[in-house]
Amino acid sequence: MSDALLITPVMPDPRGDGRAKRAHQWLTELSATATVSVIVVRSLAAAPNFLFAAGGEVDGVVVREIVVCSSLWMRTLRILGAFLPTPASRFGRPLEWVSCRGRLRRKLKAWRAEAGSGRFARILCFRLYLSEVALAVAHIEKRRTGVSPLLELDLDDIESETNRELAALAFSDGDLRRAALFAGSGRAYRSAERRWLPQFAHVTVCCSEDKAAIGRRFGALRTRIVPNRLFAPLVPAETGLRGNPQSDLRALFVGTLGYLANSQAALWFAAEVLPLLRQFDSRWTFLVAGFSAPRALRHRLERMAGVELLSPASRIEDCYRRSRVVVAPLRAGGGTKIKAIEALAHACPLVATDKAVRGLGVADGIHYWRAHSSEEFATACMALADDPARAAALGERGRSYLQADFLYGRTTTGRLSLPA
Repeated sequence: MSDALLITPVMPDPRGDGRAKRAHQWLTELSATATVSVIVVRSLAAAPNFLFAAGGEVDGVVVREIVVCSSLWMRTLRILGAFLPTPASRFGRPLEWVSCRGRLRRKLKAWRAEAGSGRFARILCFRLYLSEVALAVAHIEKRRTGVSPLLELDLDDIESETNRELAALAFSDGDLRRAALFAGSGRAYRSAERRWLPQFAHVTVCCSEDKAAIGRRFGALRTRIVPNRLFAPLVPAETGLRGNPQSDLRALFVGTLGYLANSQAALWFAAEVLPLLRQFDSRWTFLVAGFSAPRALRHRLERMAGVELLSPASRIEDCYRRSRVVVAPLRAGGGTKIKAIEALAHACPLVATDKAVRGLGVADGIHYWRAHSSEEFATACMALADDPARAAALGERGRSYLQADFLYGRTTTGRLSLPA
């Protein structure tokens, strides 16, 4: 088997958030044909400036981790640089960007010297903001072996468009500071996409809509689609009636709660839809489950009647099993939404906006129930709760559709080799 390197911002984990799930998806794919090494480049925004490298063990495999810390004011200055006139705007950097120079480059060279004499035939960089790290490793590899590795980039979503939508969302909420940060980051991503995408042999996105958008801007770029998928061994083999028809009237929202699009969607449903449901039947509750709920979001949700917050959500499968309907009232965000894929996988009746099911190819009334206004969401939730057979049929059709293209890891590929 050849050697491959995965560069990722998060630890691969099929039970983690959306990025961790996709990183694990890549790890599984690479390990089928190669011996895989992993570098996790993790950014801690609120810590003092320092950088260190450490080895860690997860489920019996060793992963190399590099932690890069920068203060918020330094990141803010980089973002504001994107608003400078050209060519000074080249100094701007997106919010999460990791520049690879100085101490980080030396750490990468030291890691490569420790990793042994093997040659990486393929380097896959997960997320655009790690592009400089991937290109630095490729340069180190070429100097060591005289051969350039195949360099690939997984965008996951188009960050310039995502940040533009988040800026509009923050502005509509009256949060002008965050709106300015997202707008600057989106502008910086637009420049970064022009500069870095052509330097990769292949660029991957997760849906046809994003491939078309990249094609309009970079016609000659070699782009392929790798959908977001779920790890098949974690998908329940059997499904049954959701909740207790006699007592449970629960709507579920799942997501990384530190992400603005998710927190705004959860707050909107709790404030605008849940009161309508509770006017109809006071037993209705709203379960918000996920990772990284900020303190301010916790305080707001915990003060609302009928809202239950579960963060971190250790057993997400139980949340699906306890709920009569899953809601995804998203107004912003790129790529495809793991939360929608998960709901379909668990055969849950899903009520969602067009944005939430973007890129999945599902049909309204067949695989999910389309809604946008508070009245539409409330009507859909009540109708599905009142007709369990209809809800079950909707969930099963969604599950059947998902089985074809949105699962991975169906067969055992052997133990992953993750040298430090």
